Amino acid sequence: MSEEKNKIDDLFRSKLGDMEADPMPSSWDKIAGALDEKPLEQQKPTKTVVMKPVFWYAAASVLIILSIWSLNRFVLNNTTQKAPIATTQPKDSTVKTIPQTQKTLSDVADKQQNSNKDTSANSPSAQQTITVAETFVSKQETRKIVLSDGSAVTLNKESSLQLSNDFPKNRTVSLIRGIAYFEVQTLDAKNPFTVLCSNSKSVVTGTAFMIEANKNQTILHVKNGKVKLSNLDNTSSTIVAAGEKAQIDGRQVSPNATITSPNYLSWQTNKLVFDDTQLETVVSDIESYYGVNIAIKNPEIKKCRFTGAFEKTSLDEILQVLSVSFNLKYDNQDGQYNMYGKGCK
Repeated sequence: MSEEKNKIDDLFRSKLGDMEADPMPSSWDKIAGALDEKPLEQQKPTKTVVMKPVFWYAAASVLIILSIWSLNRFVLNNTTQKAPIATTQPKDSTVKTIPQTQKTLSDVADKQQNSNKDTSANSPSAQQTITVAETFVSKQETRKIVLSDGSAVTLNKESSLQLSNDFPKNRTVSLIRGIAYFEVQTLDAKNPFTVLCSNSKSVVTGTAFMIEANKNQTILHVKNGKVKLSNLDNTSSTIVAAGEKAQIDGRQVSPNATITSPNYLSWQTNKLVFDDTQLETVVSDIESYYGVNIAIKNPEIKKCRFTGAFEKTSLDEILQVLSVSFNLKYDNQDGQYNMYGKGCK
């Protein structure tokens, strides 16, 4: 047993001696040797990665946005200064003009009133005092206007009135179209109230009157006082008293006539009054008040006489009353009214 043990010890010692004489290379030495044996060009270079913080990107973005905003503000400011949207002229350079309608209707009266003035009125200082004439328009309903001299004007529907440039110093008004009722409060022979139409001039010496201005025609009704009616060149004229009417066609003044219809102011009072009135006259007043056309198909109907009054009544209600009263019939064909029946004898 001891001999076997001794043999094993001798074998171990011999092996250990061999290892000390030729030691086993370490792992690092093997790796280093392998690297030295590889060519230099086959060795891959080492990459270096640098991570930038996120907040630097955010700061750069904010800086770019602020730069663009500042540039836009600068461009917009310069553009606004160079090309303004609207300009306002200085007060001293404002030029006021008279509407062409006022010049056409009132030039005759202006020439007559300015004929005795000094020629210095054409100087620049005099021209600066010109103001725009005031215009009043009534479209779908009547309109009452109180003028600065205390006079009152009631305009019918679809009517327009224009004052002179220096009213009330020059108490001239122009009825451009339509119907107007005037109530003049102050009478002044040196500065009379004057109404101009397309072909006429009415100088007021009374207090209340109505003028209807049509194309190249003027119709005057005087309720109180007197009114002088003439054509524009004063070659023909007439004095119209209370209860009278007159008219001018073109340049010709017709003779005065008595006002027979109590309804010439119905557009203002909203009343229609008839007292044993022929139906022809009744229909004519209805046409004027409602602005319609009524055709009487049988001439015998015109001989019928009617007594009655209407206030703020519709057209159909009035026509129904007349139909029942005289056994008539009526229809409406696209705005054209027609009246049928045997009529009266």
